[in-house]
Amino acid sequence: MKTLVSVFVFVTCLSQSYAQSKDSCYQSLRFRYFSSSCNPNVVRACSIADSILSLDTFWLEIRNSIRQRITNSTYTMRQLADSLQVYKGVTDISLFPEQDEGRVIAITSRANQIDIYKAGLDQSVLNLALTLIHEWVHSVDYGLNPDNLQFAHRRPQFPFWNRNTASYRFQKIAIDLMSQEK
Repeated sequence: MKTLVSVFVFVTCLSQSYAQSKDSCYQSLRFRYFSSSCNPNVVRACSIADSILSLDTFWLEIRNSIRQRITNSTYTMRQLADSLQVYKGVTDISLFPEQDEGRVIAITSRANQIDIYKAGLDQSVLNLALTLIHEWVHSVDYGLNPDNLQFAHRRPQFPFWNRNTASYRFQKIAIDLMSQEK
């Protein structure tokens, strides 16, 4: 738990130093959340997601994942970690004004952009942070492979998406790490 807390404090301080305007709610090397009314749960979720994605232990777990094969991808988990850990794009977080009909908390439809639905604001901060990690994988995929998405679950399978896709595997490893830290 000390490791996660130390990284959380470091990333929080780093994010505060990157804030550039009065509408900047959160900004780090990985996430940027601008809003005229900063939602404190989104700010905390960004910080937690950043903290997890900054842990060397997290990336080691991704690289050493027992199941190296990923559905809908030519990448292995090791290749995925190698690509994503060094990704330099900053992902913008915004609040989507409409309510989604289903259970969707957030969506990514282009590189470096995650939209959180109103329903996402009702989630726990930890669940929202895990969702940001999940969506961040999609965001990076759009940035790296816009014409040949490698880390996506296929929409026609909704609501029974395959849980062996990269975004779900990242989310699962983050959950496993958080439960080990307790």
